[in-house]
Amino acid sequence: MSEMIERVAKAIYEEDDPWHKAWPWPNLNESQGSPETYRRIAAAAIKAMREPSEAQWGGLARQIIMWMDMQPKTPRALFAHLKRSGVDVPQWLRDEPEMQALDHVPSKGTRAAIVYRAMIDAALVGEG
Repeated sequence: MSEMIERVAKAIYEEDDPWHKAWPWPNLNESQGSPETYRRIAAAAIKAMREPSEAQWGGLARQIIMWMDMQPKTPRALFAHLKRSGVDVPQWLRDEPEMQALDHVPSKGTRAAIVYRAMIDAALVGEG
C-alpha cells in the first residue's frame, strides 16, 4: 500500500465519518466500512488525477517550470518572474524553507514539490 493512498484514504474517512475521533484510523467500527473500502476510493481518486486539467498545468505550475528554464534559478528570480507575469506568489511558496534563502538555488526535490503543490492547489480551489 502506498503512503499516498493511505493518507488519502484516512483523509476521506475523517471527512466522511463524524465518529472518526472515537474510532481513529484504521480501527474502524464495523458500521463504518473497512479501511480497504476507503483505500479503494482513495486509489480511484488518485488515478482520476493522473491527467492534469488545463488550470493545473497552465497556471502557477507552468510559471514555475518557465522559471526553471531561466537563469538564475533562485527564489528571488522566481518571485520576480511571477510578479512580471502577474501571478500572485502564494504564502505557502514564500514559507517553503528553501525558498526563504532568496539567492540559493533550491534542491531538485523542493522544485518538484512546489510544482506538485501548485498543481494540487489549482485543483482544490476549483480552477482544475
